[in-house]
Amino acid sequence: MKKLEDADRLYVMEFQGEWHLFTQCGDDKSDVDIVRAFKSLDDLAKYVKEEIGTWPQFEMAL
Repeated sequence: MKKLEDADRLYVMEFQGEWHLFTQCGDDKSDVDIVRAFKSLDDLAKYVKEEIGTWPQFEMAL
């Protein structure tokens, strides 16, 4: 698994009450790694802050 700071994009998806964090490197849509699941979006944001040193900026995509 690649480190968060090496990822070109971070994706977040809510599924069954948990927030799942995914990374994508490059433009290859098939190169997506699941990082882990979190109970809350706040916990996910804190994890990203600790790993890459900045707060994530979320954009909504449907």
